[in-house]
Amino acid sequence: MINVIEHCKRMSFFLHTVWNHETSSNWFHVASGIKNVDYDGISYDDSFYWCRPSYEYEIAKQEIHNELVAELIQFNFIWSGLECLINELDLENCPNYPGKINNTCYYLKLNYEPFNSLKLYSDLIIQLQHFLEKNHYLDLLKRFTPKEYIGHSGIGLSVVYKLRNQFAHGDFVFPEPEDWTFKKPYEKEIIHISSRIILLSIQMLMITFYKDRNEVIGYHPNEEIEGMPVLDYLQYMHYEEILFNRNQYKLDFS
Repeated sequence: MINVIEHCKRMSFFLHTVWNHETSSNWFHVASGIKNVDYDGISYDDSFYWCRPSYEYEIAKQEIHNELVAELIQFNFIWSGLECLINELDLENCPNYPGKINNTCYYLKLNYEPFNSLKLYSDLIIQLQHFLEKNHYLDLLKRFTPKEYIGHSGIGLSVVYKLRNQFAHGDFVFPEPEDWTFKKPYEKEIIHISSRIILLSIQMLMITFYKDRNEVIGYHPNEEIEGMPVLDYLQYMHYEEILFNRNQYKLDFS
């Protein structure tokens, strides 16, 4: 699987060049440019120099927070891109459970399933559940069970939505260094996987609009991809070698 930066770049290309929606494309373009963040949680902290244990603690906390902040910033741009796209699609309301994300999960269940989920999507769901269990996000674990309006294709988005609400409403707890809590922090991995799930969910969403059309990629910086069916591009966007994997696997919409 390609890195998140390249994944966002490909998503931006698709939304701008194929889907022809520059506004949502720009969110992923910006997300693809976030490589690091200059975070400094030590400046103006008088306790930093009190003693060696205090110094070592602050240095360790600075390191994990710096990585987490970078993941959170990128995640927020990716999430905003998702919401921007959903606004444009104006999907049917989910009966009894209205809301952007529920509408999207409901739409996926009706229009994407029972087709196979994208390669690696199920693996990401399993990984996210694993890390949430380790970090005791017990309230989120029940979201992994399908509902009458959420199938397998929407489970990831449903869980990530609840996780995102923790950031938005101040319920998220920042991790402490492992040497001081004897508990390994997995928040960075959780946010990273969540960003991946959003991108793959958008691919599945877009597949529903192209599964019955024979459109091809008109222009692409890689000449070998020009002329590729849009449906194939959406299926293998997250692979390092799109052309190779395109020849190995096929979505069955029969």
